[in-house]
Amino acid sequence: MERNVLLDYFKIILCILVIGGHMQPLFGDSQFISWYIPNGISRVTVPVFLIISGYYVFSKLNDPKAFKKYMKHFILIYLVWTLIYTPYFITSVRPVDFLIVLLTGYYHLWYMPTAIVGLLILFFAKKYIKNDYYMLALALILYLAGYLLSFHFNKIFIFRNGFTIGFMFVFAGYFIRSKQFDKKSNLYIIPLACIALLANAYEAYYTYTHAMKPNQDMMLSILVLSPALFTLVLRNPIMKVGKGFLNILPSAIYFVHPFAISLIDVPLEYKIYKLPYVFLLSIVFSFIVYHLNKKVKIFL
Repeated sequence: MERNVLLDYFKIILCILVIGGHMQPLFGDSQFISWYIPNGISRVTVPVFLIISGYYVFSKLNDPKAFKKYMKHFILIYLVWTLIYTPYFITSVRPVDFLIVLLTGYYHLWYMPTAIVGLLILFFAKKYIKNDYYMLALALILYLAGYLLSFHFNKIFIFRNGFTIGFMFVFAGYFIRSKQFDKKSNLYIIPLACIALLANAYEAYYTYTHAMKPNQDMMLSILVLSPALFTLVLRNPIMKVGKGFLNILPSAIYFVHPFAISLIDVPLEYKIYKLPYVFLLSIVFSFIVYHLNKKVKIFL
């Protein structure tokens, strides 16, 4: 079976951005570029992962058994990685807070419950609302609600969750597949991606210089930039036969990179020099996870 390996490479680039975001500041603490990488361009990473989930779950939405099987495996993976990372947070939270961590996700694992809720909303919206444009309106309303809430609340799970960001981008992936935007001409997609990228830089700079809370998770520009980048990758595929380590590498890196960061001695500033070491160590850990998952399919 042929697969688009360009998408795998794209996801690896996104994982590098995730690692960079978790190692900030990559440069001097007072430099805009050091702030922009984790708080500007890196904001597309999880939305693109959510879009990918929505795109590939499309064929399962009309088959409840297939969707249920997919979701059970997704939830199992989340529970396994939460259990693995439990020693990192169990001593720093009260027992009553453990449920909040489980529902919202520890550190980088927040993507998982966000995707789970987003996928469930998509499934039931497809079943009961049915009209794609009504669903699009609902997704935009929920995202904009989260965007506005982000200016007024410090608890991140209030505004960044499966209802706000999760459903929006899972639906975006579904919508791209449903309306076959991945088959549209590059004549439209490339300029759109470029404009969205410039908008992302401007929005990040404005937030950096004017906002009371500069670390803004919810950005308006990623509503266009994330699906545009994903569509661009789909429109220009590099097809190869077979599945292997490259297929699971992005997911594995995403799950294991905090271990690599914790083992690499990084300075307080200019951490960019340590990023290659963290990335390579993450690949080593990913190779281990890859072989473990061959024996027990609970990690990926």
